[in-house]
Amino acid sequence: MALIIYEDHIKIQIPNSEACVNAQHIGIKNRSVGSYYMSESPDAVRSFLNDLKGTFYIDFCKTVHNMKRVFEYIQDTDSMDLFKSNLMDQYMAQKEITDKGYDKTYVKIEDPIINAQAKYLKFTRTNSDVRLFQTLLLGDLSDLIIYKLDDNCFMLYGQADPDYEYKIDAKFHME
Repeated sequence: MALIIYEDHIKIQIPNSEACVNAQHIGIKNRSVGSYYMSESPDAVRSFLNDLKGTFYIDFCKTVHNMKRVFEYIQDTDSMDLFKSNLMDQYMAQKEITDKGYDKTYVKIEDPIINAQAKYLKFTRTNSDVRLFQTLLLGDLSDLIIYKLDDNCFMLYGQADPDYEYKIDAKFHME
């Protein structure tokens, strides 16, 4: 997994093993670490995120919009069976987002934490909104963006990996 820190955002490429189970493609055990590996840069991540203190929001509208083309491509290429949930959980998540009105607002979440070994960044999955968000982020096909709005305010959203078509067509079918 790659975690890259830019001037105004952090980009986390989500490997299959770090996606939530219902967002993983077939081929690994039904488990996930539930957090994101920080490479060799936990201090830089902590500093970027204002020592993990601030206001954190999820932009569901942007995430759904960004991931829609991936879901459509998977469906158009008849590749839904490559995923543990056949994308049913992802479609249900999109419906829940609309039903809750999250597609028109930002949702505040708890501050993230870093585990004791300072290797993983974690967003509290006991919060149903975080689980809903992570359901949309498909393993190996999604990036989690943490955008810094100011020193104390951060926006999370998901975006499609630029190589998602190749990965679905070539890599996933070979596993």
